[in-house]
Amino acid sequence: MEVGTQRKSDDRPVVLDLTQPHEGVKKVPSLKESLTLISKALPDIVDAFYSTARALTILSPGSPRNVKGENDAVNQIKNAEACFVEKVEELQTIFQKCYTHACDYVLIRQSPPSSERDGILSDCLVSARFIHQNLSKWLEDFEQQLVHLESQKPSILTSGIHAPSSPNTISLNNAFDTLLASLNSLRTQLQAIITFWSNHARALYNESEPAGPQNAVGHSIDSSDNQKAVDIWLGYQMALISVSASLTKSVDSMGGGPKSRGESSMAQKKKGVLRSLQDFWRLITLTRWRVQGT
Repeated sequence: MEVGTQRKSDDRPVVLDLTQPHEGVKKVPSLKESLTLISKALPDIVDAFYSTARALTILSPGSPRNVKGENDAVNQIKNAEACFVEKVEELQTIFQKCYTHACDYVLIRQSPPSSERDGILSDCLVSARFIHQNLSKWLEDFEQQLVHLESQKPSILTSGIHAPSSPNTISLNNAFDTLLASLNSLRTQLQAIITFWSNHARALYNESEPAGPQNAVGHSIDSSDNQKAVDIWLGYQMALISVSASLTKSVDSMGGGPKSRGESSMAQKKKGVLRSLQDFWRLITLTRWRVQGT
């Protein structure tokens, strides 16, 4: 049985069995759609964290003050925000691996049958499993943090002594509900992305088998299908670049970024240049293979 494994928090492996057929293909957004929705959701999450923390520090005129309750609630939100920043940085690293995979997959689709192509296909299968496993673990941890934040709602909403119908209490309720809704929306998109990578890993496994369509004697995938796949995955690359920029902006807006991680902005720029050179080399390789295949 061909499998991919991951480790959950209790150290039990979660197995992605690539030899088993689908129980049914679910209608999910494309990878590009999900990434676009994440890019749009991130500013809402940043604003909701800010609005919730701000609402906690504003009292209605004449309201008695519960300083300890307010401070505890603000700390709860700040801790949740810090955890979210950490998860965003982890997600950005995973999406960078997704981008590298997308470059390799385009290379496969533009390459004629050869042993080199088979090697890249094998590498892509490994990376697709790896991405699926890391995203699954990321979502598991994120859901635990979300459940913890939801459990804090009663203490956060009653932290100050406000009249239930006061404008500030209503503002706090709305801000916190918006925060939870935005975080749940992010979770939904990650679930769809995980499904995408599960399907993609299975497709790569099927193609890598000796009887797969690209490996069958005298048969290869139609060139128009290959070009269609290339166009789709180039769109994925652009969406991954866009969501990576949105993740970086969100981290910076919430007080994260290179300095908070003990890494200088110059070091970040050097990494960016290195990634650009790597992408350029991939493009050169892709062009060379396309010329060889003509």
